[in-house]
Amino acid sequence: MVGYFTVEACTSSAAFEIKLKDKKFDLARAEAALAGRAEIMANTSAVLIIKIKIHAVSIYATGRIMFKNATKKEAEKLGQELMSLLEKGGAIVEN
Repeated sequence: MVGYFTVEACTSSAAFEIKLKDKKFDLARAEAALAGRAEIMANTSAVLIIKIKIHAVSIYATGRIMFKNATKKEAEKLGQELMSLLEKGGAIVEN
């Protein structure tokens, strides 16, 4: 499991976010890694928007993941699951 992320409250909305340290996401690989595990809502060059369980999740190419409709505990648990899938799928890349 990757150990280079933090979960904190987002200052601009009622959500929690993960911020990678010195890494970013390859969104095409992220979409492939999450296929069958999450509903893909949209994928642009900047953000992959998914729905997983009851949560809307935005995965940004810059290395951020934002969880909406989640408590900190839910965001941490879901974050660990997502980070594991993204890591296995090769979607976490160097800056």
